[in-house]
Amino acid sequence: MKQKNMYEEPEDLNDLNELLEKKIKDDKNRTKKSNDEKKRMVKKSAVFREDESADDLDPNDTFKNNKTAQNDNETINKRTKNHIEKKKERPKEDDFDFTEEKRIPQNHAKSARFFLALFKIILYIVIICGLTYLVLHYVAQRTIVEGSSMETTLTNHDNLVVDKLTYRFKNPKRFDIIVFPYQHGKKVYYIKRIIGLPGETVKIDATGNIYINDKELEESYGMEVMKDPGIAANGVTLGKNEYFVLGDNRNDSTDSRSDKVGVVKKEDIIGKAVFRIYPLNKIGLLKKHN
Repeated sequence: MKQKNMYEEPEDLNDLNELLEKKIKDDKNRTKKSNDEKKRMVKKSAVFREDESADDLDPNDTFKNNKTAQNDNETINKRTKNHIEKKKERPKEDDFDFTEEKRIPQNHAKSARFFLALFKIILYIVIICGLTYLVLHYVAQRTIVEGSSMETTLTNHDNLVVDKLTYRFKNPKRFDIIVFPYQHGKKVYYIKRIIGLPGETVKIDATGNIYINDKELEESYGMEVMKDPGIAANGVTLGKNEYFVLGDNRNDSTDSRSDKVGVVKKEDIIGKAVFRIYPLNKIGLLKKHN
């Protein structure tokens, strides 16, 4: 039987597989041998260098190197010690005597902060005063009742808030409680109730009945029957923007029935009493009950 060569052409598929396996094994063996050879060469080279270094080493050089290292350590220790001593001797910040040039900026900063705070306080006070002025002159004011002319609706020492803004936009209405100045005295104000409106004729008869344009006015604000009709006994015709007022305590009130007061003009009306703030047990709105 003829022997098959390793690299001979295979006759079938099995022979081809065997041939490939052999070739792979041969390649692996060759690679392994090559790597082992390289490792041996590297080891020999390293041993050779170590031997060379050992032969060239001088004992005197070793001593010199040790001494140099010792000197370096001593130098480092000396420098460290000097640094620590200098740090201890260094003066604190409080010990420095600052010059005027350094103090001036600090003083300026303190002064600036002080004046800024002062300016804010002054501005705040000015704003509060301005708002208070606007409120008291154009919006509302506090009024204290003195006397008994408006009992039982209002009593002595009642504290009221007077609305000064409403009548700038609309006309007063019947039965509104208004505040107006007394014509014959300074800083004296009256507080009364509106009974007659502009263009109307107000008349009061001997029995205390009130007539508006000859028609009896139905109201229940009067504390008792009115005894003195005053100038309204013959009738009072109101002109444009004129109002006829009475106190609720009709027999103890100086009002439009008297020549001292007479009719009240709209431009003289300070405002409308809308709210009672004292006494606390009566606090609240002044509502119309008629």
